[in-house]
Amino acid sequence: MLQSDEQYAVIALDERDFGPHSRHELSISLTLAFLLSARLRFYFPMSNDVSMEVDRAFDQVLKNLPMESKGILYRKDLRCDGKICLIEGAKLVITSDLQIQERMDAGSSPNIFLDFKSGRSPLIRWRFLENLEDVILKQQIIAYSKLINAVSHIFHEKGRFEIDLVKPFSKGHTI
Repeated sequence: MLQSDEQYAVIALDERDFGPHSRHELSISLTLAFLLSARLRFYFPMSNDVSMEVDRAFDQVLKNLPMESKGILYRKDLRCDGKICLIEGAKLVITSDLQIQERMDAGSSPNIFLDFKSGRSPLIRWRFLENLEDVILKQQIIAYSKLINAVSHIFHEKGRFEIDLVKPFSKGHTI
């Protein structure tokens, strides 16, 4: 439940980005929200129909990660006015929905837009971060966005992106 003085963020995604064909995009969104949730609690409005897909994606994102988070809480089946109030009260909004991003821009509200549809780089763009009071959160948004954009660029160029475990050096090698 929201407290009247609570500082929070919202991840408000276009639900067309939730399908099985869009797992990469959903994973990027959830990874960014999880990383930033160490500084700010997140609310995630969604329809009940997509919550199982989101749960599956979160299971993959959170696998073997330390749980440093203020929480990401689902808000299922909010009416339109409830979703608008939730978004308008947020200190930060992450969205892949162009209408929400435009609404945030109109109010000079800090937002992160996840552009999955244009096929252009950068994939993640932020706006009005100067209106955030938390300096560390601003730095994290910039750093995580640049990292995710770089990894996504490699993914699109090569068609895949893999990270292998580092093998130990033999005794004769030093760094």
